[in-house]
Amino acid sequence: SERQRALIPLDKVISFTESDLFRRMTRAKALSRELKVIQLCPAGLLFPETPPEAAGEQLLLQGMIDCVFQEQDGDVIVDYKSDRVVSEQVLLQRYRRQLELYKLAYGRMSGRPVKCCILYSFSLNRAIELP
Repeated sequence: SERQRALIPLDKVISFTESDLFRRMTRAKALSRELKVIQLCPAGLLFPETPPEAAGEQLLLQGMIDCVFQEQDGDVIVDYKSDRVVSEQVLLQRYRRQLELYKLAYGRMSGRPVKCCILYSFSLNRAIELP
């Protein structure tokens, strides 16, 4: 609808389609969107502060990976963020652990190596690769 169209920040969408990340995605051997993650994981892995006696208890990790694409030397996980932030550090602080867990879960599910994880910030108009 016109109302919905008016809510889409076209400048942000255009900026994304002109990015190096988007070019990599279009050249990928394969690409999946909205990939469900459901894995049993030890509590100590999900929550490092878990007491040792409970660290082995299994907890359910659930999430949705926005995008995964395959390159020659491994897969790339992409998570889109629309948070209004002033720096990359803020996003990395908020989402590093989430992407680390997605990387682990995706590797288990797919049996494929994950080369890197990337946050794409629509607020900052850039891709941020996790170190």
